[in-house]
Amino acid sequence: MPNLSNFEVVIAIVALALPMILIPAMPRRWLGRTILLWVVSPVIGYVGVLAWEAVTRPAGSYGLGNALYGFMLISPLLAPPWAVVCLIGIGTGFLFRRMFRRRIPVAEAPRSAPFAPRSLGPRTPPQPPPLFMAGWRSAHVGFAKDGLALGGRDVWAEEWRPAGEPVHLPHPAHPKQIHRYEVFEIGTGPGMVRFAAGELSNGVWGFYVSTPETETARGSSANGAIRYEYSLGETIHDRYDGIAASALVLDGATGEVLADGSAWFRSRVIPQPDGSLFLHLSLNARDSLLRLDPEARSFRDQDRGGPDRPLAELAGVVEAARLAALEPKPRMLRLAPDGLIRVEIEAVEWGNSRWVYSPRVIDVPTGRVVLDLWNTDWDANVDFPAPRQVRLGFRRYHEGGALSAALDLERGTYQVTSEYGHDGPRPEAPLAGIVAGLEESAARTFTASGWIARKPYIVPKPWGAWRMGLVVFVIFVGAFVAIGGAAYLTERYKAAHRKPPVLDTVPHFQFQPIRP
Repeated sequence: MPNLSNFEVVIAIVALALPMILIPAMPRRWLGRTILLWVVSPVIGYVGVLAWEAVTRPAGSYGLGNALYGFMLISPLLAPPWAVVCLIGIGTGFLFRRMFRRRIPVAEAPRSAPFAPRSLGPRTPPQPPPLFMAGWRSAHVGFAKDGLALGGRDVWAEEWRPAGEPVHLPHPAHPKQIHRYEVFEIGTGPGMVRFAAGELSNGVWGFYVSTPETETARGSSANGAIRYEYSLGETIHDRYDGIAASALVLDGATGEVLADGSAWFRSRVIPQPDGSLFLHLSLNARDSLLRLDPEARSFRDQDRGGPDRPLAELAGVVEAARLAALEPKPRMLRLAPDGLIRVEIEAVEWGNSRWVYSPRVIDVPTGRVVLDLWNTDWDANVDFPAPRQVRLGFRRYHEGGALSAALDLERGTYQVTSEYGHDGPRPEAPLAGIVAGLEESAARTFTASGWIARKPYIVPKPWGAWRMGLVVFVIFVGAFVAIGGAAYLTERYKAAHRKPPVLDTVPHFQFQPIRP
């Protein structure tokens, strides 16, 4: 084993540790350039030494030919160990990057539990309008007459009818800004849509749609055994701690809290025709649906099944489901509030920290898969605008543009409701042809987004996180072969053209007499 000095040991440790630190911490857009800069750093250092020598040495004592010749002699000796050091450091850096960035990003963030504010003396809490108490969901922010559709109706083409008192809600893109929104209705009969709209700035409008609990801020089962209500939490400096109402399930006789949904992103209670109540909980794109039976004072998991359990265990089951939803998993689940539609979402990392959420839509009563986009580059967010309907907002990882589609499982149809570069919804079509219809719509949005040619469809590989390390290794091998070959050819050229030395003067020889 070679005898290394302390300085050489420190240099080796730094050469190994620096890429292990840089690769996990560097943003993706700078990752390739950082690796390339690290690979050629010895060459940069050598050029710096040459520049210093050229400045500090006397003029004419240091030539470019000697510098290149020295580089040819040194590089074959240093390239192999440097390649090994870089390969180990970069490979370990990608491993750390995959470990530290393993958590799957999701669009929904858990709402922090409400906390009590410090006492500021007696004061009267504000009384927001009832519709604000019941909860609203952000639907859209954009320019006027931009083709917005709510509930399948063109908002800007319909007549807006006032439908209640104004509400005060956050800016959809800037939650800290509170604006005044007017409440309107469009359409009539079953297709009527209620929304809140406000002009946030010159020509920019924000839209909210009311959540199902808007119509009933509190209620109870038919026999009064279970009560429920919605709350925005504590008031802090004249504002409520939450911007979306959370459900609270209470014992009708004692007032005991059976389940508290304030720690969930969304929670609501939906009365059913048979007298039961559905407790719908959502967090990190993972839903839970519990069926409460007021007559038997029991509940069960509506999605997973299982035996009926007493209401006294409801709080523990809700908390266990919340903790399970916080764990990073590659599969997510969205359930319709009535439990009749199940959307399973598969999360796949197509690039470093670039996740695609592909949906699979299942009709629960029949068990039929009506749409399966797993193992594709389709990314979607999920919403349930009406019973037996699911709305999907799509984008493609390798293409530009965006579109949304509404699936009506009761009628067996689908409709592309919005499409980048196209005004208004497309005609309805049979649900059996939805995959081909989405491909056609994606092709149109791709063309409208300004791309010249379609990018090839690429299936993500399980070793995708190591591709950059493999590319760097190939570059090292090629650089080593090129440098070694150049050094060999240089030596052959000099040996073939080397001239014998020419003496400028005749040397003086001193002869000694030879004694017999």
